[in-house]
Amino acid sequence: MPYRMHVSHKYLDLTKRKLELTRLPRDARNAPQRNDAGVSKLDLEPLIDHWMEKYEWRAQETFYNDTLPQFRIAINGTRLHFVHKRSQSPAAIPLLFVHGWPESFIAVSKVIDALSNPIATPPRGDENVQSFHVVAPSIPGFGFSDPVAETANNMQATADIFNEMMADLGYHQYICHGTEWGFGICRALALAHPESCIAIHTVNPEVPAPRLEISALVWLKYRIAKLIYAVLQRSTFGYTPEELTQAGSGGAPALSTATRASSSTRIASKRPQTAAYALCDSPPGLLAYMLDSIQPPSVAFKTSSHPQSVESLHPSTKLQSLGLGDVQR
Repeated sequence: MPYRMHVSHKYLDLTKRKLELTRLPRDARNAPQRNDAGVSKLDLEPLIDHWMEKYEWRAQETFYNDTLPQFRIAINGTRLHFVHKRSQSPAAIPLLFVHGWPESFIAVSKVIDALSNPIATPPRGDENVQSFHVVAPSIPGFGFSDPVAETANNMQATADIFNEMMADLGYHQYICHGTEWGFGICRALALAHPESCIAIHTVNPEVPAPRLEISALVWLKYRIAKLIYAVLQRSTFGYTPEELTQAGSGGAPALSTATRASSSTRIASKRPQTAAYALCDSPPGLLAYMLDSIQPPSVAFKTSSHPQSVESLHPSTKLQSLGLGDVQR
């Protein structure tokens, strides 16, 4: 069923009143660097002002409604929201685009035309450029997809729902793309439905550190590289400083480029219901939480051309707040 998102005026007015009543804590005085203690007041306050005085949700709502063909479908009693744009190419490949966190389905807006119609999208490609039928769902409980029961709120159950959705759309074989949470869902799809999900693409998979029992030579190089970096602050064997200093689950080292949201995610994952009260009721609190999760470069972030700009942060925050509370949508 075709769908156009529309957030009630009542909710928008309530959000504005809460922004106007914002009371910010003082900055930490003893942090060695400005961001060591989290998001600073100096960074957050201008974003709150921008949200109150300049940001127009209705304009963004119209833009995404006009740009992204949206639909809703019922899967096992859950209304699933998704973007679906078919390519005109007879050789197009179905592509399931799974957003991560704190992203949402709007992440596909910057690439959907290039994926579905690469020949006509600047820079123009030739007729041999691969095109895709793009499907970008909202994970259950996010944006305009219904939440599911806690027992079904996991990556495997989400993968099963997405696979059924693709089949209902007529795509019995497809590839999928995802990062962070999205990658976890894609991986679950490939493992549980290999006859349907025939390939995965990702850009920042978490790679576990080398293990002695798997490859003694690779493990030895990694341990030597860690030792050299600890003593001389110099990377060797092709490892980056981040790969040699990050810690993975259980205290084991991990090689990962997907750690920007790790500290914020740990806060919410330990006692999620407790964190939900603050994030659901406080727009500035949710904004700070998301800003801390993406940790954008401060200079580039202030320009609208940057992929994690102010103009992209506010709609993402708004969509996250829709998933947290009981909102007419």
